[in-house]
Amino acid sequence: MRPHRHLRRRRQRRRLLSKRLAQTGYRGHRCARPHEPVVELDCTRAPPDARAFFDAFVRRRRPCVLRGYARTAALGVVSDACGAADPARAWCAALDRAAGPKVVRAEVRERGRFGRGNECQLRVRGFVAEALHRHATGGACRYYLTTQPLAEDAEGRPELCGEPVRSLVRENLFPPTCPLLPSLILANANVWMGCAPAGRSTSSGLHHDFHDNVLVQVCGAKRVRMWDPSATNVLRPAGGRARVHANGRVVYGNERVEADGRDAAAATSLDLHRALDDASDSDDCDALLDAALALEANHEKEPATPLAPGPPNFATRKAPRGLPSYAACYIGPGDALYIPCGVWHEVSSGGGLHAAANYWCHPPDGASFARPYTSSFWADDWARRRRDDPLLKT
Repeated sequence: MRPHRHLRRRRQRRRLLSKRLAQTGYRGHRCARPHEPVVELDCTRAPPDARAFFDAFVRRRRPCVLRGYARTAALGVVSDACGAADPARAWCAALDRAAGPKVVRAEVRERGRFGRGNECQLRVRGFVAEALHRHATGGACRYYLTTQPLAEDAEGRPELCGEPVRSLVRENLFPPTCPLLPSLILANANVWMGCAPAGRSTSSGLHHDFHDNVLVQVCGAKRVRMWDPSATNVLRPAGGRARVHANGRVVYGNERVEADGRDAAAATSLDLHRALDDASDSDDCDALLDAALALEANHEKEPATPLAPGPPNFATRKAPRGLPSYAACYIGPGDALYIPCGVWHEVSSGGGLHAAANYWCHPPDGASFARPYTSSFWADDWARRRRDDPLLKT
């Protein structure tokens, strides 16, 4: 009887898992089985056509590996470093020249894992020197360069990037928008960089992003495991029970967040600032300013009922055995990986110096390359940014 009881329990677990996977609003590509292969494109001769890529992967919300993408795409110093005899040294030299004196925030490693909230500040030149030294000696760098704090403009709009990306863009060494996704609106761009001990790896932890991600490997290697957004509540995110939009955008608590990431308060704020630009009468300006101040005073942070401390988009449990997933994929210097928003992923970086650059774009909720968003919000916001942001005028 015991074997039969064991089989019944296994079937019950599978039925429960299938039920939970079905209980999301996600309508993009779903893994049909564990270890489903990730589609790979050969980009060693030419980068893919942006419109064709949108139709095949972005619209369908399907990850893709782009082999040799940085070697043929126009990515400035990223492309140069990937094509060098020693990508790690070429990349470090480029960072030192462009942003050496700049101060960055780095995470401090804890038992081979990052993302635990321990941080310090140091100059780019000092970080690069430490990483190169550890790379040469086979040791581990205590620091990991990740996303940077972003200042906000007068309208509450965050900067597109922090250092060292900001210096690279200012010197025309890195494009400020993503060539692979030209019709999507950029949220921000980052550099990810560290050094693991020889023969060992570091892990990002299992998490999802709130934006569509194009990750370009500059040096070193990464192993990436992924699960589609239907697995969100199975993985018990730290932010508590989540709502998943059709395009995979995950929302914790705030019902006002739409599939493309905008919320009602942000849309109203943009309308007010647009009206202020057009207002000529002083009474009209006073009334609009009063409305803007009232909106700012009443705007609350996104409510949530977290399951665990830390970022809400990190899983609090391991992926259950049998959960449909993508097969692990590997990217090296010059390769890129497209990860739609909401796709759960764990990134392991191999031993030695490893670096990557990425673009995060606001996730599309439309069906066409020409009109990827159903709302004009992000296009209007981008037009105002291009008018006001000195970085986009360089």
